[in-house]
Amino acid sequence: MKAEKRGFKNLSQEYIVYALLELMEEKAYSDITITEITQRAKIARRTFYLNFASKQDVLNTYFNSLFLDFMDALRDYSYSDLREKARAYFKFWEEKLSLVLLLEKNHLFELLIKKYSEKLSDQDFFNSSRDLGKTFSERELKIVILFNAAGLWKMLEYWALTGQRESAEEMATIFYKIVRNE
Repeated sequence: MKAEKRGFKNLSQEYIVYALLELMEEKAYSDITITEITQRAKIARRTFYLNFASKQDVLNTYFNSLFLDFMDALRDYSYSDLREKARAYFKFWEEKLSLVLLLEKNHLFELLIKKYSEKLSDQDFFNSSRDLGKTFSERELKIVILFNAAGLWKMLEYWALTGQRESAEEMATIFYKIVRNE
């Protein structure tokens, strides 16, 4: 049950994902082998291939799981305005900044950005005309969503790389000022 809730089909997937993440703390992603992952996860190589096609597939599964956690966390907030939504975003990632740094170290942060930008563009979170204070056509709104998602990711990257000098609240306020041009 726990594995399903987190976006994993079974415990083997969860073990494999976390084995890869542990190994990434010790060595470069590009140098990690499937054999090392299976040994760390304490599973048979065959089990790996029953669940995943590649290391990239492992990361994609993890990113999907994270996205489910992300959307659950955002649902827990009551959003009165765009600033609250941005605060929820930064609060979620505040607890996961070590992951952001790990991905950055392994040159994989861009993969996370790409995955989440695709997923966020399908969500009704940072995209309402009410939040932005402007009226957009459907096509314009899609572009605005992608623009805001990319801006949030670059802000997150900056925040992680500079050691979180600003609070989550301050980052949300900065985002709000930029987007609302206030």
